[in-house]
Amino acid sequence: AFHRSVEVEPYPRDKITLPVVVHVVYREERENISDLQIRSQIDALNRGFNGLIPLSTDLTDSIRNVIQAADIHFQLACRDPEGGQTNGINRRHTTIENIGYALDQGKYAVHHSLLGGVDPWPQDEYINIWVCAMPTNYLGRATMPIPLADPNEDGLVINYQHFGYIGTAAQEQPYDL
Repeated sequence: AFHRSVEVEPYPRDKITLPVVVHVVYREERENISDLQIRSQIDALNRGFNGLIPLSTDLTDSIRNVIQAADIHFQLACRDPEGGQTNGINRRHTTIENIGYALDQGKYAVHHSLLGGVDPWPQDEYINIWVCAMPTNYLGRATMPIPLADPNEDGLVINYQHFGYIGTAAQEQPYDL
């Protein structure tokens, strides 16, 4: 097997800030997670993408030596698509159980207002994250970086029980970071 160690010079660039909108789609009140829990997940993303979380002991030294901070900063959106002020959190009550995995007319309902979910904000301007109930064995799902049959379904869907590190979020490893 071919194996070599590579030293990587940091590529200088400005830090990238990505605006995030979190769509909380809830049926039961416990699924309507707090703003503080949402902010804990944004904090976890920023720590993870900037080298502030201890690396797994399973990594080899050759991999550990090339890992560095990505200089990517996630921030809850300050402006909505119309230019109005927002806290980056969009909430909607639904009547659909496990909406994060519910299909209606071949579409995931959580991504569509007409199906009980929330339409995305423009994906070329925001990272859309839907937080909602999913079957208990699901942490979440994300779209692959390929053209989608329905572009409204581009984004992340996370089970409310695994979003952030406080509140309803699981406190045990490996879901505690």
